[in-house]
Amino acid sequence: MPLDRDRINELLETFRASDAAELVIQEGDRYYRFVRQSAAAGAPAITIETNEGEAVAAPTLVEAQPAPPQNVIVHARVVGLFYRGRQPGEEPLARVGDTVAEGQPLGIVEVLRKPTAIASPVAGVVVEIVHEDGHGVQYGDRLFVIRPE
Repeated sequence: MPLDRDRINELLETFRASDAAELVIQEGDRYYRFVRQSAAAGAPAITIETNEGEAVAAPTLVEAQPAPPQNVIVHARVVGLFYRGRQPGEEPLARVGDTVAEGQPLGIVEVLRKPTAIASPVAGVVVEIVHEDGHGVQYGDRLFVIRPE
């Protein structure tokens, strides 16, 4: 089973915030051991060992970089027929790869011949359009996936 780097980073942050010299954690079949060692160059080095016998130096796992933004999923708010244009059969308002602004129309859901606009909740890039024109959707169905910018 490959290393769960997100879990290791989480445990590493907890370990760094403590004054402990060693931290050992058993989670199911997973085993983590963090050891703080004195480094000649000043800051203490941290070694991480797992039950797979892998030893990894902490600086290669954790760098001070912001986490990438989570994708935003646009859901249907009504039950009806989904269309990518302003009306059935028109050009799509958004395509995969398009940059969209917050509040920009992405498509419609038609309910009893009345269109309900679907607007982007965030500014970003459209990474997925889940349904094609004329597809029936239910309340809460995924319609678009947008990567915020």
